[in-house]
Amino acid sequence: MAKGEESFVVSGSSIERARLDQPKAVSGLNYQQVIQRYAPDTLVQTGPGVPNWSYDSYPFSWSGPVDSSQSLRFLVVTPFWLGLWRIVGCILLAALLLLIVSASFGRPALPAWTRKLGVGAPLLLLLLAFLPQAELRAQTPDATLLQELKTRLTRAPDCAPTCGDVMHARVRASGDQLEVALEVSALQAVALPIPAANRWEPDSINVDGQANGGVYRDGGGTRWLVLRPGAHVVRLSGRIAPGDSLALEFPMRPRTVEVVADGWDASGLGDGRLLTSTLELVRQRGAGDGARMDAGREFPPFVRVHRHVVLDLDWSVSTQVTRIAPERGAFTLRVPLLPTESVLTDGVEVRDDRTAVIAIPAGVSGFGWTSGLPRAETLELMLTDDGTRTEVWSFAVSPQWHATFNGVPAVLPEQPDAQQWTFEFHPRAGEKLAVALSRPKAVDGATLAIDSVVNTVDVGKRSTSGALELTYRSSQGGRHTIALPEAARVTSVESDGRSVALRPDKGELTLALLPGAHLAKVQWQIDADIGVRASSPPIDLRTAASNVVTQLNVPGDRWVLFAFGSGVGPAVLYWSELAVFLALALLIGTWRHSPLRTHEWLLLGLGLSTFSWGVLLLFAGWLFILRWRERNTDAAISRGWFNARQAGLALLSVVALISLVAAIPNGLLGTPDMSVRGPGTDFSRFGWFVDSTPGALPQSGVISISLWWYRAAMLAWALWLSFVLLRWVPWAWRVWTRDGLWRAKPPYGKGPTDDRSQTPSTTMG
Repeated sequence: MAKGEESFVVSGSSIERARLDQPKAVSGLNYQQVIQRYAPDTLVQTGPGVPNWSYDSYPFSWSGPVDSSQSLRFLVVTPFWLGLWRIVGCILLAALLLLIVSASFGRPALPAWTRKLGVGAPLLLLLLAFLPQAELRAQTPDATLLQELKTRLTRAPDCAPTCGDVMHARVRASGDQLEVALEVSALQAVALPIPAANRWEPDSINVDGQANGGVYRDGGGTRWLVLRPGAHVVRLSGRIAPGDSLALEFPMRPRTVEVVADGWDASGLGDGRLLTSTLELVRQRGAGDGARMDAGREFPPFVRVHRHVVLDLDWSVSTQVTRIAPERGAFTLRVPLLPTESVLTDGVEVRDDRTAVIAIPAGVSGFGWTSGLPRAETLELMLTDDGTRTEVWSFAVSPQWHATFNGVPAVLPEQPDAQQWTFEFHPRAGEKLAVALSRPKAVDGATLAIDSVVNTVDVGKRSTSGALELTYRSSQGGRHTIALPEAARVTSVESDGRSVALRPDKGELTLALLPGAHLAKVQWQIDADIGVRASSPPIDLRTAASNVVTQLNVPGDRWVLFAFGSGVGPAVLYWSELAVFLALALLIGTWRHSPLRTHEWLLLGLGLSTFSWGVLLLFAGWLFILRWRERNTDAAISRGWFNARQAGLALLSVVALISLVAAIPNGLLGTPDMSVRGPGTDFSRFGWFVDSTPGALPQSGVISISLWWYRAAMLAWALWLSFVLLRWVPWAWRVWTRDGLWRAKPPYGKGPTDDRSQTPSTTMG
């Protein structure tokens, strides 16, 4: 639809109207122009790299309504207190374990108050289960929710406001009769605005050959006709009032117009289309006897001139001339130009006296053109007192210019909430406006920002290769040099996925920067094999960078012992676990009830530590149970309990021994579990993250040895284990069969006998 049209969309029982006859805003600087257009010598700061990391998030919610007066408070524990709590928890867990073991060997068990708590806790939980629950019920939706539901139900269809369109209009004028036929296409039920004229009222309105009386007139006097979905032909006919001219206005401009006029001249058409929303019909001389009633030419021409000056990278001025008088007649007018204005629009005649000659035809509301302005330190505007116009001056100033206005006071612009502020002036006749312009001094700052860096290093047996990915933002084109290791051979350089022919000179690699956000990738290689200490090579970006990720990949046949580097990275937790185990092994080994000596605990734990701590705990528990069985006699227990315990101990022995023996092939053929934890980290990949770096990338690495050292150690441990099992298994058999393998049911009629063999105590030594 064009300017001056109205669209009515019928949705249910309501009619929504979209006004399209508002004047278009004068073009100025939009947001994209302010951001993207700068002078070639402008240094635009990019700022630092934008962080893309975040910590853990903990969502919280409510299961019921929340009043606005209620408050919520979070208690956050610092890392120090959290670490202290975990250490205390480990100590308490170890104390509980020692307490249970002491109780198993005849020491005092848990205090009396704990036994009372164990009995009272289930009763308390049972009591809480039978407490009355709060009443649950649905709530009535509030007014906001009801209004939202109403809006959804009564909203316009998806095609609004273009659910209807006039495809073709046929205008027939003959004598004092005027007939208009409209071919309308409607996607939904629409309200069609009916064409109107100043001296014509339709006598009959029919749709598809049938009379239609459902015409609605709004407050502005426009008639609306409701149409069902589909294609329709609307015919309007009526008598023309006496007069020399007729302005037929189409609120909804048709795509094509056909005019058949007998005794009338039509204007406002071009190639079968309306130039504006109005078709002007002028009666030919001698074609009718109607009295001449058009008095529009009795008033001299008077217009409103709006000069909109845009001070951007290029200066320009848009001039819009709007008709005020006469209301309908055609006239010609001279409008003075600015002193340095150069008209760029075709069809505008410029005289030697720096005036533009414009012709506004009858029925046309205005005329406009665009001009260019050269850059200058001052700009002067003046409204001459010739009585033919009033002017409005507005300025859109780019951030790269500073403007000072003297003379006419500024007023509030027509659109104060626009993205770009506009300085607006309404001068009187004879007033001047002087504008002083200057470039603000640039503030020093970086024009390059590296948002993310991914440094991937693959360490091999004979050489080391790497890939450096840089995501950067640059406000201007240029070159930037980064420092690579001098021994590095650059194999490829890519910019946004396209290969670039660049090679370093003594480790200095110069990259071609492009304005905007881009991705650069550099791949290199060094003839250096992996050693005990493998780390990422030194790389200097020569500028600050954010979100730096270092990825170090080592071969799968390496036994990683330690990892080092700055930032958030991997941690080898095995050594802390081993330290705790060594302390417990030394403590338990000196205990008189320990089934193994200190060096046996150490050797057993060292072999199982890189495989499974669970197997070690299972085997240690089996040994302690056998030790307890060895020190306690089973003479006084019943036959059923004795047999059940014998079966359980036999099952536990089989599981413990099978788990221990299964550790031997896993240790010889598998890989050690060093409990490496960290983001982007697994057995052979190690990742570090640093939020920002001043230029030089942080060096991270690992300390590793060949995996054959681990397998040789596991072979020695397996030989030791095979020898000690020859001593541990017979001891376990003697302990298990100490009071007999199984107690059979006594024969009928005989009571239990007190003659029981007593097996002397045995030890693993």
